[in-house]
Amino acid sequence: MLLLLYHLTAALLWLIDFQSSANAMPPVNGATVCSGSEWTYMPVSGKCYQRLGSVYAPVGRETARQRCATAGGSLARVDGDANVFDLSAYCMAVLFTGASIWADAVVSPKNDSEWIWQATSASVDSKFWSPGGLPASPAGRNCSRLIIDVSVASASGYWAPSSGLRAESCTNNFTVVCEKPASTCSVSQIRGLNPLTMVMSNISYGLHLENVPHHGLLSDIRCRPGFYRNSDRPLAKTPAATPTPEGLLPHQAFCLANGTFAYGSIEPCYPIRCNATILKSDMRIPHVMPYADTLVHEFYNYTHQFSVNCKKGYVSYKNSSVITGEIACDQSFRDPTQGEWSPPDLNTCTAVKCDDISTVISSQAAPYKAENRDDQKSYGEFQQSSFPFYPNLVSVKCRQIGYFFEDRQFEKLLRCGLANGSLIKAQWYGAQGTDLQRLKTLQCTPVSCLSDRIIRRTADAAAIVKNAQYKAKTTVKYGNGTVAIVPAIEVNLPETYPYATEISFTCENGTETGVGEPALFCKADGQWNTSDLPECIKKSEALQLQGNQKHYVPPAKEAGNAGSVGAVVIMIVVVFCVLVVILDLSTLSRDINLLKTNLRRLRHFKRH
Repeated sequence: MLLLLYHLTAALLWLIDFQSSANAMPPVNGATVCSGSEWTYMPVSGKCYQRLGSVYAPVGRETARQRCATAGGSLARVDGDANVFDLSAYCMAVLFTGASIWADAVVSPKNDSEWIWQATSASVDSKFWSPGGLPASPAGRNCSRLIIDVSVASASGYWAPSSGLRAESCTNNFTVVCEKPASTCSVSQIRGLNPLTMVMSNISYGLHLENVPHHGLLSDIRCRPGFYRNSDRPLAKTPAATPTPEGLLPHQAFCLANGTFAYGSIEPCYPIRCNATILKSDMRIPHVMPYADTLVHEFYNYTHQFSVNCKKGYVSYKNSSVITGEIACDQSFRDPTQGEWSPPDLNTCTAVKCDDISTVISSQAAPYKAENRDDQKSYGEFQQSSFPFYPNLVSVKCRQIGYFFEDRQFEKLLRCGLANGSLIKAQWYGAQGTDLQRLKTLQCTPVSCLSDRIIRRTADAAAIVKNAQYKAKTTVKYGNGTVAIVPAIEVNLPETYPYATEISFTCENGTETGVGEPALFCKADGQWNTSDLPECIKKSEALQLQGNQKHYVPPAKEAGNAGSVGAVVIMIVVVFCVLVVILDLSTLSRDINLLKTNLRRLRHFKRH
């Protein structure tokens, strides 16, 4: 929508003197740059505007066009942001709010659904039309008018929503405002400005425009993306800037009314480069095929790139339908004078992704960990966004604590692998015995223990209880505190017992196990604490119990071969002592011989 993009206030438009610059440079003579004093120069767009005739004497569209042509211009256009700014400001100065002027937009003679600017044949951007102003079909409205309106509800004077282009019949009458381009300055006058490495950025009137050498505009000459100045280095010592006599700082330029530029010193811009040799040693590109032969240059300039082939199971992170990735030379954010490979982590190839895991598991189950089978990297429960990727192995468990799957397993394993015959698509597979089709409907149940592990249903329960000498009644204590007394031979009638259930058997009178009362406990893993119940045996004098401890303590008895062991030990001690004596005697003999030798030497010294 026209002009709402800029939020220009009416007060600002009235106060700005568009025939002078925003700094202390000499004012621009509109008559000079527009070749006529009847024209008003607007520096942002670099155009000259003129209202022809009275506001109260509107004319038809063709008459308006001919008058503008005679004056050396054309009907007003809003074909850019700068035009919107300047034309709006001019119209608010010479017209009343809510006025309409003829616009240069017409229906294309080649296509009645397309609007073009008659003077340039360029298409009209839809954003410049007012709401409802662009009809679905011309229906006799082949011309256009421009509504200039300011919202009276806003003290700051924002443009009203009704402003903008609107289709009109060419026979209607509206005010005439003409435009024509003003002369400009030539950037070739600025010594040191290289248009291949630099760009002129306009900083006047709070707008950001590039390469607009219009009279009265102050521009900052900057390096293009991919280039830098030595003064841009983070630790560069830049001397204090010395302004020119006109007050311009380095890298600033001002287009004067006489068509020449005043400008400060211009520092050259140098290309940013990336070192390719480090990609062969220090920094390796992950998940790609060998690429050393691809690097044909030692350095790559900004935006230059090379391709690599992704490993099996990986695709381009930019386009998941291709199996090649691109590594490009970019500008470093930390040091704008340095090149940096992009993407910064070099992950140009990413793993093929499986569908969300919820599509293959029941709502009662949830994934809780994953492992990358290539690099053995593990992911925890709070990293589930990394689960559904090739070649991860994902573990699934029941959502509710204390539950396992109805097939009595606590964990199911899924593998994200490539779909059959595809290099760019992945799907889920069951792993290590997991039935993928059944997993979607598999329910979760509370953890329990099988009663068949106590007494086999195929066995004679009465005979087992009798042989074990258990009493006829058994106590069953459930985890919730409930206690039941049931016949021992019927303890396996329920198929399962819930977690924390304790089943206690009692020995017949005069018997005991020697290791305490026979009892079973259902553990959290769905297994009983023991697989075999101890049998009760009769008490006898041979079973000597110590105090209250129910442990069988056999009477002390010397081992049958204790005498032989003692004889061997004595022999070892004797041999050891003999060896010590022999070693001592040999040492003593050596010492005696040494003493005799020393005495002979002493007598020899006394004689001489």
